Amino acid sequence: MRKLFRLIGFWLLLASVPAAGQDTAGRSGTVVNSQTGYTRLIGRHKFQLHWISWGEWKKFGDLTVTDRDGLLVIKGKYSSPQTGDFIEIDGLVTRVEDRAFEFQGKIITRVSYINGGNPCVREGTLTFAITGKRRYWRLQEMQNPCDEATDYVDIFLR
Repeated sequence: MRKLFRLIGFWLLLASVPAAGQDTAGRSGTVVNSQTGYTRLIGRHKFQLHWISWGEWKKFGDLTVTDRDGLLVIKGKYSSPQTGDFIEIDGLVTRVEDRAFEFQGKIITRVSYINGGNPCVREGTLTFAITGKRRYWRLQEMQNPCDEATDYVDIFLR
C-alpha cells in the first residue's frame, strides 16, 4: 500500500512540474531562432508612432525588452503632453529571428485627428521586422484597425 501511495505522490508531483519551455502560467517561452536577433532586441530602446514624434528623436518613447526566465516581455509608453496623443505597447515576444520578432499582446494608440480622437487597440499576434538598411523594427500590420490611416510603429536599435 505504501508503494502505491508513493507512486501516486510521485505522479502528482511530476504532473505539477511545468513542461520544458513553459512557465508556471502555462505559457511557452520565447522561441529564439537567432542569437543575433535576441542580442539586438533585449534591453532598452526608443520607439515611436510617427503621428506623434516623426523625426524628433527627443520626443520618442522608451521601451524595454526583458528576459524573464526565457520569456521576453516588452513594455513601452509615450505620450505627448501638448496633444494628449499616446502609444502604449505591452506583451510578450513569442519568436525572435535575425531581423524580425513576433509579438503577442496589445498596442494602444491615440491620435487626436484619427478615429475621432479615440484610443485604438491592436491586440493579438503582430510582427515587427527590419527591412533593407533600416536601423529599426517596424510593425508590419500597419493598417490602423480603427481608421483608414496607416500607422508606422517603430522600435529603434540601440
